Amino acid sequence: MLSRRHRKWPVGKTRVATFLFAIGVIGLALLSPIDALSDELFSVHMLQHLMLILAAAPLFAFSNAHLVMLRAFPVASRRVLGHAVAAIPGVRQAAHKRASAWIAAAAFVATMWFW
Repeated sequence: MLSRRHRKWPVGKTRVATFLFAIGVIGLALLSPIDALSDELFSVHMLQHLMLILAAAPLFAFSNAHLVMLRAFPVASRRVLGHAVAAIPGVRQAAHKRASAWIAAAAFVATMWFW
């Protein structure tokens, strides 16, 4: 058995970087001059929406944001939280289905296309 120091965290550096990039996109959309200009120009306001919908949201989804954010908690708290969430019916089955992400992406594209 591997010691605690050598165990690999299930979230790689790429996913952590993607999570941080998503936070950066949100910061750019909501805390930059784009936000100040969005009060005057509707087109810039819609640019904010596109940044949040088409950039930040998929980046969060790809990064497995929930796992990245769990790193902020101590191990004991992560275990308690993990057991509590796993007790919710259907969570374990949904977590193991990779196809659900593709179904969600297809539903998103269809909704945006229809809208």
